[in-house]
Amino acid sequence: MYARLDPVKLADVQTVADKLAGLPEDALLYVSGYVEGRRDAMERQKDQLLHSAPPSDAQPGA
Repeated sequence: MYARLDPVKLADVQTVADKLAGLPEDALLYVSGYVEGRRDAMERQKDQLLHSAPPSDAQPGA
């Protein structure tokens, strides 16, 4: 049921988590705001691609 985790990647994630835990609160708020902004930008880009694509059942030149 559980996927086997790569110990090297897990160690990398733990290192990042440890470094984030040592940051002051204002830095964490800045980082979280940046991450949310990037997530929102990626969602907008995905929505634009989905809405700008022509319908797949349209026949050109009909």
